[in-house]
Amino acid sequence: MSITQSEKNNVEINASEEQLELLDVSVSNNTLTIDGDKKLGNISRKIYIDVEMKDLESIKMKKGDNENIKISNNEVAINFQKEMNGDSLMIYGQGKMEINGGLHYKYIKLFHEGIINCDLEGSTDFLDLYTQGIANIKAKDLLANDGNIYSEGISKIDVNMLNDAKIKAEGIHLVKYNDNPNIKFKREGIVLKQVD
Repeated sequence: MSITQSEKNNVEINASEEQLELLDVSVSNNTLTIDGDKKLGNISRKIYIDVEMKDLESIKMKKGDNENIKISNNEVAINFQKEMNGDSLMIYGQGKMEINGGLHYKYIKLFHEGIINCDLEGSTDFLDLYTQGIANIKAKDLLANDGNIYSEGISKIDVNMLNDAKIKAEGIHLVKYNDNPNIKFKREGIVLKQVD
């Protein structure tokens, strides 16, 4: 999925005819919903979605009701083509997910269960990050004034916090953050902490 902040609202979907028949795209109450039949998991061809919108407040993704679908068939990639701006952005995801791009929001919340790979840049007043599963979070170029980070499972996290931050890691982790005395770090399991 490619997301571009623009003055116009537009959605383009590149998929096979079979996949398009299994997709349902709707807009209601200023919310774009793209839903798919569980049979989509049985088709190996990727679906490409290009979205142009003026404002983005949240992204919600879930694996679906069919637990027999392989996660590799539910991989979602979100690429922010231009730097996105706004008051708050909330991203909720399940399954395998990749997020890349520049974000300038007062509040950013990322809640993910599964496998996630992020490469983020920009700025935020508050970063609220929760991962459960396997996470690779590159956010050193996302300058955050304050934040909370909770990671459970296996992760590599690189963040840049200016003021107060709470970091809690449970499992096996490599956590890198800037040298900041106001960061409270709690760990359970095998955690390597590296201060830049």
